[in-house]
Amino acid sequence: MVDTAARAVRAGHTGFAKQRELERLSQTLVEAVVRLDSESDADTLLQSFADLLVDASARYKLAWFYIGDPDAEEIRPSYCAGPRRDYGEALVVNKSAVMMRGPVREALGSGEPVIQNIPSSLPPLKRLIPGVARWHRTAIDAGVRAVLALPFQLPNRSDWGLTLVYADREGYFDEIGLEPFRALGRLVQVGLDRIALREAEARSRRDIERVRLEDPLTGIPNRAGFEQALERAQQTQDWLLLQVDLDGFGALNAGGGEALGDAVLQAVAQRLQTVAGGGGLVARSGADEFLLAVTAAETSGLAVAEACQRAIAQPLRVNGTALALSAAIGATRMASNTRFNDHQRELTLAVGRARHAGPGSCWIYDPDRDADRHVPQGLLAELRLAMTENEFELWYQPQVTLDTPRPQLAGVEALLRWRRRDGTLVPPGAFIPAAEGAPDIRDIGNWVVNETLRVLSGWGSDAPPRVGVNIGARHLLHPRFIEEVRGFLSRYPAVEPQRLTVEITETAALTNPEDASRMLAALRELGVAVALDDFGTGHASLIHLQSLPLDYIKMDRSFVNGINDNSARHAIAEGLMVTARGLGLGVIAEGIETEAEAQTLQDLGCRLAQGYFYARPLPIGEFRAWVREGMLSETS
Repeated sequence: MVDTAARAVRAGHTGFAKQRELERLSQTLVEAVVRLDSESDADTLLQSFADLLVDASARYKLAWFYIGDPDAEEIRPSYCAGPRRDYGEALVVNKSAVMMRGPVREALGSGEPVIQNIPSSLPPLKRLIPGVARWHRTAIDAGVRAVLALPFQLPNRSDWGLTLVYADREGYFDEIGLEPFRALGRLVQVGLDRIALREAEARSRRDIERVRLEDPLTGIPNRAGFEQALERAQQTQDWLLLQVDLDGFGALNAGGGEALGDAVLQAVAQRLQTVAGGGGLVARSGADEFLLAVTAAETSGLAVAEACQRAIAQPLRVNGTALALSAAIGATRMASNTRFNDHQRELTLAVGRARHAGPGSCWIYDPDRDADRHVPQGLLAELRLAMTENEFELWYQPQVTLDTPRPQLAGVEALLRWRRRDGTLVPPGAFIPAAEGAPDIRDIGNWVVNETLRVLSGWGSDAPPRVGVNIGARHLLHPRFIEEVRGFLSRYPAVEPQRLTVEITETAALTNPEDASRMLAALRELGVAVALDDFGTGHASLIHLQSLPLDYIKMDRSFVNGINDNSARHAIAEGLMVTARGLGLGVIAEGIETEAEAQTLQDLGCRLAQGYFYARPLPIGEFRAWVREGMLSETS
């Protein structure tokens, strides 16, 4: 009777102790979940989990993890924790010790958990196995009486992981069970997977930024990289800006082949870097164009331009071919309180004047001499007259689906055109840049929005689902812009606001980021969609996309054209697609000219496209006829 009662007490005590152990392990798992997102790297995560594990029970003498090749010749404990950490750090599990495989090798070999209980004394036969008696005595001295080896496979890797826990009581793991330790193993898998994903995303962001900011041929910055580096370096000093356009490079490249052209560009980049020195900046901004920036403290634009001419004119021999090079160079001065964008027109004017003067010429921008050319007042007057004479009209270029068996009409972009009263069309490039900088841009922009909605309201059943209109920075930031758009939408109630998309350039978005974001957010509150146009040509980076209230990104044609022949462009397009998906943004690829480009972008996950491959911008009558002729299916 007494023995029975004693056994019942012992059983009750054992059950209570087991429950307490399981509760502690459960608390450990909860804490492990909390730490999943706080640990920045794999080493920190594994050491943190090992520390948590040994703190879960006073019975644990040691815990460690192994991550690596399951067939490694030698396995040593990593990330040890516990009062007998010294015991773990001294362990070496050799593959050659066949007679002493132990729980580590057995678990990794079978892929299944292994529990090894260590008795107080060895059976006589086991004492005869070399090394076993020594191993047994070391374990007993360390207070280890039970070992759990729990393997787990790592996702997308050939390596395996192993959790090792050492307890001070024989039969402990048989009694507690494996589930808490399996759960911890799964958390290790999740944690390592998350860390690997974060590290891959960080590498991808770095690679995308590098490709976005660097010219792959010469290894120097491209235009975007130049502008970013200049903005960081500018601080309080004035700079001299130079644009270098190689003379006759197109003919040289066509006649001598791409390899010869590439060698010339690389040589010119090196020579210009020598001229700029360690404190200057050099970039390749176009096919045969370079940009330089040097501090203006101790030199002049003419002196730097002449130094560039001398460097470029030095004899160059490529694969036995002797070449004589020259360039048209324009220069201007950038004050410390201005930005590169403020001086682009000055550079364009200066280099154009240099080219007009003949090969090897320089032109230094002088505001007193060149200002009248910088702001074409006559053209601005003509634009005002065109408004009053109703000479503007809208043309439409389709935006189509890439994710359907046959391209379908997903929307259009409404593009401003100027047809004089005599019927001649003014090329867009001849007036749109001036219009964007004109004081009257608000009137022109309002005309475009109103006309778009007016036409759309009376279009009929074949109307496109959405129409995009371009809005300049000055118009976007006008205090009455939102009020005016709201008024136009009220004027045409048949047009739902979501059918209108406002397209803005990077410059418009970043001229005054806070005000631009506020305006864009207000547009979206009206139901109007917002698209960032020509992404990749200005200051915006992938980071900016997180802070702007957008619906779409329009991938610039410079990334699309030749995407199949240029790994850098392909990488940028792929990175942009991944980022856009993560931010919930649609992507419209601009400038598609070939079926191969369309297919590549479709493979990258791009759903919308626009370009000459589908149709050029067309007047409304021709566009409607183009749709009726079945060039595309319609979709809503």
